[in-house]
Parts: sequence; structure tokens; C-alpha cells
Amino acid sequence: MAAPPAAPSDGRRRSPPPDAGRAGAGARAGAGDARAGGTALGGGAGSAFAAPPLPSVAPAAPAAPAAPMPAPWAGAALSPEPPAGGVRIALRLPTGLVKRRFEPTDTVAALFKFAAGAAKSGDAKFELRTGYPPRQLADSLAVSLGDAGVDGAAVQMTLSLD
Repeated sequence: MAAPPAAPSDGRRRSPPPDAGRAGAGARAGAGDARAGGTALGGGAGSAFAAPPLPSVAPAAPAAPAAPMPAPWAGAALSPEPPAGGVRIALRLPTGLVKRRFEPTDTVAALFKFAAGAAKSGDAKFELRTGYPPRQLADSLAVSLGDAGVDGAAVQMTLSLD
């Protein structure tokens, strides 16, 4: 420990600087500031107050991106368009209007499959709605188009922002 400075020769007592006796003195200069690279409260290496070293941990490998879930209609069977009769649908896509006939036994899932292909939406999420007030067709994927009440209807495709 260093010796205290000598008293001035004129007999007056010198007072210590205003920060000298307080804990954390020198924090403004960064000596005891952990953010400035120092150690908080003087617990440097070799001190009785030094923190134990952190265990070395290998960085975790980045997680593989989750595979996209297949669309619920991906496995739906889409029959060829009948030459006459059947269920007529006007499908309003973001790219324009498409009219097509479906077999009455085709399911609503087949309509979704056709809409995804016609709009070239890829993996984008979308909804099909019909009627007024609009009702979502996603709630009845297993229902046949004949039973879904969409014959002669306009079906609106809207892309989801999710």
C-alpha cells in the first residue's frame, strides 16, 4: 500500500478529494466500472471477491428451419373437368377470374387444390369465401361441392398475411 502524501510545509492539513472515502470511488474514471472493463467493487482476478470463471460451453448449433406443414388439401383428388353439367364455379383469384366445372362428388378440398394451382400461390396461405355474408369454405374441406351449395357461385380467394 502506498504511503500517504506528505503534509504541506506550512502546517495546514490537506483534505482528501471528495470521492476518496466512498465505495465505488473512481467509477467515473472506469476503474471499478464493470462496463468499462474493470471489475465491480474491486473483485479482480486474485482477489478474494473474484467471481469463479464461467464454464466453457460450446455454442449451440443453429436449429434447422421447420419444414412447412403440407396444406390440408394437398392430397385431395381433383377429377378432370366434365364437358357438361356438374358444379359451375367462378373463382376470383388475385390474378383474375377463372371459371371451371367440377364433378358434384369432388370435395371442397379439391377446389382449394385447384385454386392453389391456378393462382400459382405456392406455399402462401389463402382463404376461399363465398356468399353474402361471406362464409369460409375451409371449415368444410371434406364436404362435396354438390352439398356445399357452391353451384353457380362466385368464390373469392384472398391471400393471408400470416
